[in-house]
Amino acid sequence: MIWLWPFTAHAEALTLEDALRRGLDASEQVELAEAARERAAGDVRKARAGHFPQVGAQLAYTHQFASEYDGLFDVPAGPTGYGTPTTTATTTTTTDDSGGGLPFGADNTWRLTLSATQPIWSGNRVIAQDRMSSTSVDLAELGWRSTRAAVVLSVAQAWYDAALADRLLDIARSTLEQAEATFENARLASEVGRGAEFDVLRAQVEVENQRVAVIQAERARVVARLMLANLLDADPAQLEQAVDLEAIEPAETLAAELVGMPASGERVGVQQAQAGVFLSEQTLVLSRSYALPSLSANAQVGWVAWPGEVLPPLPGSDWRDTVAVGATLTVPLFGGGAVGGELRNARAGISESHTRLDQAMEADRAEAIDAAEQLRAAEAQWEATSGTVEQAERAYAIAVVRFEEGVSRQIELSDARLLRQRALANRAQAARDLQVARIRVALLPLLPFQTR
Repeated sequence: MIWLWPFTAHAEALTLEDALRRGLDASEQVELAEAARERAAGDVRKARAGHFPQVGAQLAYTHQFASEYDGLFDVPAGPTGYGTPTTTATTTTTTDDSGGGLPFGADNTWRLTLSATQPIWSGNRVIAQDRMSSTSVDLAELGWRSTRAAVVLSVAQAWYDAALADRLLDIARSTLEQAEATFENARLASEVGRGAEFDVLRAQVEVENQRVAVIQAERARVVARLMLANLLDADPAQLEQAVDLEAIEPAETLAAELVGMPASGERVGVQQAQAGVFLSEQTLVLSRSYALPSLSANAQVGWVAWPGEVLPPLPGSDWRDTVAVGATLTVPLFGGGAVGGELRNARAGISESHTRLDQAMEADRAEAIDAAEQLRAAEAQWEATSGTVEQAERAYAIAVVRFEEGVSRQIELSDARLLRQRALANRAQAARDLQVARIRVALLPLLPFQTR
């Protein structure tokens, strides 16, 4: 049991599985990837809406304050005789210009309209948009899975880094205790005349140097603990690792199960590059569609009334029906060269996407070799250190006995202690590297490419 923080109260013991699950739940990158998936799903619905009719309703009211029809229907009574002007006042007959069922100069107009437009042909524009949105959904899904794999690897690395820092601190403290014991023995031997002052001074210097090593190990431990706590969104004072660093466990299987490895072993970065090629090709189709004619059908049903008052009339004879159907053909003739510019950009995008695909395939091959080599080296290092610790422990025990019996000098004991410390540290480092290498190889198909 390795404690991450001194003097922890009510610490929470976490296994590697707990840490990985908690890291996935607390990751902001995973939340952003999930939001990208939702956005892509919304784009699909928007793109597919172009296949269906667009239906709308409109209710409009207009009040006419002045009209060209005002006074147009005022008719004089006529002359009293042919060619003889009248001497009496003329009388007129007028109509009600305020409305009351006539459209000419009506003060109030109510109009209710239902309209529908069905796209028939748009130069494959809607089809290209639909394909692009569907591909964006696939890209968002790949990005989400890749993000989860990257988070799992980061948490696992931080987990084993913290365990390694604890183990190295334990080794440094143990070595300091041994150095202090050697110094005390050398001092006592010098006082009784059995040891030289040189041995005392050397032992004292070794103690002070080891104190510095302990301080550095404590700082490295704090940094590693904070890194793990940040990834888990937890208080470092309330974390406790339940892990034996040198007891190699199948952590790669656990990581693969949490991420959900796909059946295909093709690298996610290569799949994203292939999707980028398809998107650039559809962008070219979309750009070409702006230079092609488009055809749509439309229909309109409405009711109109011209009441004499502001309020609309009740349903009845005062409302008149209007029905119309038609088709619209739009032919682009000249757009100032905008379509030509779009086509050039689209063709350049296709060339760029093919180049990115080649780069992705090259990176995939290079990182696959690198991951396999890293695993091979980690396994070799683990095997090489399997018996070194036991030998170093035995050598140090013999050196202690030889020094106490006066057979050897203190420098021999110091060398044996240094070899023991190095062997223990190498063994712990090998355990950490082996676990991380195994997890990386297991998650490699979903991991994003490393930036160089």
